[in-house]
Amino acid sequence: MDQNIEAIILIVIIGVFYFLESEVFNFLESKFFQFLGYISYVLYLTHMNIGYVIMKSLVPFYDSISVLIILIPLIFILGLSYFLSKFIEKPLVKYANTTFFSILKMK
Repeated sequence: MDQNIEAIILIVIIGVFYFLESEVFNFLESKFFQFLGYISYVLYLTHMNIGYVIMKSLVPFYDSISVLIILIPLIFILGLSYFLSKFIEKPLVKYANTTFFSILKMK
């Protein structure tokens, strides 16, 4: 019984590596997915709070099932996430890394 489980685990691991090395996931290298990767952390931090506030404020103007209640906050959050990533997060990370490594060199 244990040998069967080990064989299944080995087959799954080999299968995962096969799919990762094959061209199945090439679509992840597109500009769209690179953009989502670039803004992902800021998007994660902002989407829930800001998106909820925008959606709640749009409900009186549109039906509660309107696609605009989803589309408007989505576009806004993607734009805001890009702005915050480019002009706040990346420069701060660069500054923090520079400062941290300069402190290490002084010791």
